[in-house]
Amino acid sequence: MSFDPSLYQRPFKQFPAWICPGCGEGRVRPLKGWPRGRSPTGQWDELEYEYTSKQERFVALMACRNSDCKRAIAVIGTTWLIPVALDELWSAYDVHQFFFPRFIDPAPQMFAIPSCCPESIRMPVQSAFQLFWCDPAAAVAKIRTSLERFMDEKRIPAQQGGRRMSLHQRLTIYESTDVEGFGLLREVKELGNLLVHERSGTDEDVLNSLRILDHILDTSFGHPRSKRELAMEAAIAIKTRRMRGQNRNA
Repeated sequence: MSFDPSLYQRPFKQFPAWICPGCGEGRVRPLKGWPRGRSPTGQWDELEYEYTSKQERFVALMACRNSDCKRAIAVIGTTWLIPVALDELWSAYDVHQFFFPRFIDPAPQMFAIPSCCPESIRMPVQSAFQLFWCDPAAAVAKIRTSLERFMDEKRIPAQQGGRRMSLHQRLTIYESTDVEGFGLLREVKELGNLLVHERSGTDEDVLNSLRILDHILDTSFGHPRSKRELAMEAAIAIKTRRMRGQNRNA
């Protein structure tokens, strides 16, 4: 199962076919009669010449379509109306209801973690899957933790001269064995540092970090080199985003 970031872009009009967190193979779909909640309302403001919509809450129950699994998941979030113009002058428009999940339990399996991936790495990655929906910055922090555990698995020392080594120092040692991997992981590490100062994060931050992590884990514990191009694109996106953040903080 390759990582598809488009499944996790919010808000959306229709619930995506997320990968089941139970079997890892089936797709989850809303059960009949779901989602539920008060319908959002909105109106066109002639004075401001814009459409305003009141946000409402929704809940949804979904289940895996795999007959051998049928795992249920619960979704909570906000919903509102967004107008879509039918012509360039906005003389006519349609209004569509959009959903923005803020909590999912259990969270969808965003990508397939290789079966031989050590549990010490698997656990923070799965935590990142869960935190993505409610706290993107915390999700990136969990991904950063998985990098520390990855360094452990690669036998990169955590201490030197009786003093704890930083992740940057450990990555520098790792560079001698995997120059390209070092460059990718460095971007994730630097993004994590930036988000500590900004105290916030975006969906894009998490998705780009996961694209890189998916490639690194696949290379080390799965099928080498199969996701290199996607990881390189994600690293470029993260570097561009970091430069914007550093310029704002300067």
